[in-house]
Amino acid sequence: EMDEFEAPHGEPWALPWAQELIASHELYSKLINVDEDLPFVDGKDQVPFYWYLTRSGGKAMEHWFRCLGRVTPVFKRTPGCNTDEEVEDGGGKTGLHPCHVKDRDWINADTFTSSGIHRAKRYDIIGQHFDNFVLQSPLFHDAMTLFDPPHRGRLFVLIRDPVARAISKFYPEYYKHGQNMTMLDYAESDLVDSNYYTRKLVNKREGEELSPNHLVLAKEILRKKTLVLLTSQMEESADRMAKYFGWYAKEEGLIPKQQECLQRYAVEEPLNPLNPYTQKNFQTPQRGDPVWKAIASRNLYDLELYEFAQQVFQQQGVLSW
Repeated sequence: EMDEFEAPHGEPWALPWAQELIASHELYSKLINVDEDLPFVDGKDQVPFYWYLTRSGGKAMEHWFRCLGRVTPVFKRTPGCNTDEEVEDGGGKTGLHPCHVKDRDWINADTFTSSGIHRAKRYDIIGQHFDNFVLQSPLFHDAMTLFDPPHRGRLFVLIRDPVARAISKFYPEYYKHGQNMTMLDYAESDLVDSNYYTRKLVNKREGEELSPNHLVLAKEILRKKTLVLLTSQMEESADRMAKYFGWYAKEEGLIPKQQECLQRYAVEEPLNPLNPYTQKNFQTPQRGDPVWKAIASRNLYDLELYEFAQQVFQQQGVLSW
């Protein structure tokens, strides 16, 4: 729990409180400021950290990493890249090591679960300095325990309109409930996340109370610590990420091939053909539609946070990496 993240003096004091907290708290000191120590150099003291948001371009990001030759933890147990404690493969390897699956290299760690992060920490995944390594995890606060002062994280995120994200979850629920659910039924139910982005950033579980102070803190984390990418600007986001981290090939002749690869997957879900729940007649409800209103009413902080993220994206676009 992060009760200390509640500002003591109320909203008028929230911004300086959030700024002081981010500047001084041990947790956030593990993240490098987005404009600090640039240009980024792949080395032993900085580790790219992709905060994985479910249904927010994760499939495209997986392919972008492949296009750019990045190595990440696996998503889940995968043949040939086992994340269990026992002997990992026929070669008798245990602990953490690279493995080649699905046309790219991975590390046999599951950073999508708390137990997997605990294992990754025990084997010192950051301190092993795997080549071309990118940490990825949806568990923002848990994953930050993997860093320490000599090894800090450089945070980036691909963020999607929160209403569109919620709607993308409708089709799996629709089939799960025997196709007996309307989109409005879904939108008015507890199946819809409530301020998912804000909760993850300030470590508040579903059902726990959020305050305007938490929103201020979430905004400041994005502004100060995060390279913000948008699913509504996929091509620009892919190119910006590659330039920021210096992931384009050193040989100029290879760069066009990398860019072509990135653009091939620069499609916003759910239109992304990689999404198994793509619907030909899919349309995101327009602002003011009853479905939109129902989802928005549960995500007022996230809507404001997303609007702020768009502003940060524009501001970061004029910076020279």
